[in-house]
Amino acid sequence: MKVYRANPAAVDAFMRQRRRIGLIFLPIVMVGSPVLLAAQEILQGHATSALVEPARLVVAASVVAILGFFMLVALYPGPRVRARRASYMLEVTDDDLRRHGDELLPYTVNRSEVVRISERSLGMVVLTATGWKLNVPRYLEGYDEVREILRGWRPIEADTARDALSTALAVAISIAWVGGFATMQAAPLRRWWDAGAIVFLAAQAWMIRNWLRELRDPDLTAIDRYARVGVIIVFTIFLMLVVIAVLIDLLSALGT
Repeated sequence: MKVYRANPAAVDAFMRQRRRIGLIFLPIVMVGSPVLLAAQEILQGHATSALVEPARLVVAASVVAILGFFMLVALYPGPRVRARRASYMLEVTDDDLRRHGDELLPYTVNRSEVVRISERSLGMVVLTATGWKLNVPRYLEGYDEVREILRGWRPIEADTARDALSTALAVAISIAWVGGFATMQAAPLRRWWDAGAIVFLAAQAWMIRNWLRELRDPDLTAIDRYARVGVIIVFTIFLMLVVIAVLIDLLSALGT
């Protein structure tokens, strides 16, 4: 058995890289949110002068502040997250991978369970037959050596194109979700509302499905897992409310 540990300097570089990527989207979100709110008011027939009313300005400022706060927390998670990443330890034997780390339950993957190994920009992902996965981050000391060992288990697939496609799909789904919701709020015609609701429901169902898959990530701490479950519950309730509204609208249309 051989033990590999996280390289603290590489962990810091990894977190700086993620922060730089996130800072690209921060101004987009901060500017896009009030623009979306303004467009919604205009589509509802309000005069442009109404945009500077105190109540609307307070709502816009609150939305920007809340979104900015959560994005900054994600970009600057603090020393606790850094310490957890730096505590990553991987034990490698001929037939097993055993991952250990602070605030994480030990997790073992047997060689016979592995169905796919892919390499992405952040490291390798070892997928099992049950749908669970084990992440091998690039900031691991001896990462190249671990990769050569795993290459003897299964061929390692490069996921560069898959990463780009996943990112593009996530952005497209987010835009569809926001656009569908905005259309529902500001649609001048009923059929526009129906179209917005369909787009919104499809995008939200995809997002919930994606979050459910993330619950199979053993690198989630208990707090992170509870937070994701809470988000899934809230968005599922929201989804069901929209479905009920669509059904009521459909029944009323059939009744007339």
